[in-house]
Amino acid sequence: MFGVVLWSNGVSGKAVIWCEDQGDLAFMNMRDDLAEGTAEVSPGDLLRFELFTEESIRRARNVCVIETQHAPDLADALEGVDAVSRATQRQAAPSGQILCEPATILPFPGGSVPNAHQAGSGKQQQRHMGAVLA
Repeated sequence: MFGVVLWSNGVSGKAVIWCEDQGDLAFMNMRDDLAEGTAEVSPGDLLRFELFTEESIRRARNVCVIETQHAPDLADALEGVDAVSRATQRQAAPSGQILCEPATILPFPGGSVPNAHQAGSGKQQQRHMGAVLA
């Protein structure tokens, strides 16, 4: 699985990852889940990791940084989409129905992501990019 770090805290060693499958966010503990030789992750870093579920929470393990600062503004972009969505929902019709506008689509960042088998060699492979609806 590939994902981009939305938030991290070096003191607590925690991080939150937006996954390419557009499912729930994944959580990680930098002290336990980083692959050998990886020191820490920062917001905007593109990661490759194994995804598993633990007590209904998606977790990342064996995390490798593929590219630092791949999408440094992603968290702000997602927050902006969420703010627009909330503002739209507040515009309720007199009958109490919510007015709907077309969905805003924010693509998974980057035009290509290294293939898991080629990441070490630096080759790039075009991959299907997902999108989030807000």
